[in-house]
Amino acid sequence: MKILTANIALGVPNARSVWVSLRSLVAFHTWKIVPFLLLGGHSLGLFNYMSVATSKKRSEFFSKNTRLDNTLALIEGCEPDIVVLNEVLVQLHRPILDRELLKMGFAHIAWGPSLHYPDMTVATMVASKLPCAESFIPQISHLPEISGGAGAAGLRLRNVPLTLVGCHLTAGLRDFSRRQMQDLSNVIESEKEKGRQTICVGDFNETADTLLSRAPFKTEGLTSVSREPTCPLGLPSFMRKDLDHVFAPLSWTVKDARTIDFGSDHLALLAEVA
Repeated sequence: MKILTANIALGVPNARSVWVSLRSLVAFHTWKIVPFLLLGGHSLGLFNYMSVATSKKRSEFFSKNTRLDNTLALIEGCEPDIVVLNEVLVQLHRPILDRELLKMGFAHIAWGPSLHYPDMTVATMVASKLPCAESFIPQISHLPEISGGAGAAGLRLRNVPLTLVGCHLTAGLRDFSRRQMQDLSNVIESEKEKGRQTICVGDFNETADTLLSRAPFKTEGLTSVSREPTCPLGLPSFMRKDLDHVFAPLSWTVKDARTIDFGSDHLALLAEVA
């Protein structure tokens, strides 16, 4: 089984550039993202980041400045069985992805929108070429604010007792991160009760070593297929960390894992597991 995960950076081309990435984040979250990036804003209690307002400027910016050419080329070139994409904009990207992925053979697509912005909603998408019984939205806590999580979606395969969970979790909010990991652990335990194993994929905004050493996730019998740094491009290599992961059951074999530069500020991660 080949699994591809990629954070597409809101679909803005050349997001590997620090300037381009910052410009798109400001367009999405307004200027409030700047102190958050510099100071860990919310955790210091300095700013309110509630994401409730619509913005004509936001819609206009992303309507003009987002493309999926690189993302679609990445998927087509890698030929995965499973794709998990993060920072996908529902209003702009869903019609394109639903159409183009179906052409590539992904008959099953699940969407997990976040609580960010009703006019331009960021989401997690999970797509499968393998037969699926159903899609679902995992019960993982999210907040309507910067770094409150950016979506989660799941697919249950039909012919094997395996569940795929894609997610985009918080960055910087340590207490909330632990809550989200508990929620994810609860999802895995619920699937176990159904006789199913779970593979967790996406942008966890935390290193694999940290996640696998932290209760309750460390007891779930999972391993990360790669610890190669994936983000953020544009900064010196010593500042990059492995934030994007494929967590597979320990009993599975990792046959291959590699990172791919496709123009985002994240590297994509392609893994083959058996």
